[in-house]
Amino acid sequence: MAQPEHSRLSECSTAELGGGIHYRIKRPTIALAYEDNHQVAVTLPVGKMMDVVSRAEDDRFLVVDVDGERFQVFETDLVERCSAHAKQGPTSDKPAK
Repeated sequence: MAQPEHSRLSECSTAELGGGIHYRIKRPTIALAYEDNHQVAVTLPVGKMMDVVSRAEDDRFLVVDVDGERFQVFETDLVERCSAHAKQGPTSDKPAK
């Protein structure tokens, strides 16, 4: 079943993905981290803020920054497990429009 257009990020450029918006994790989210030259699955906890940095080589993933660390998350997880918030400071809680 196709996702509604508003819930897909695939059509967005990298600048549109990260420009002016943080994403707050609403449900625990699996991400890939780099440790000892290997990718390791980690769980990003509820409440953390993510900033989209770029698309990954595998276009199912986005590179995100969480507390200064880089991770890869599935684009669908960002849509389904996170809420968008306007960037107005380091800890903005204002929902994005």
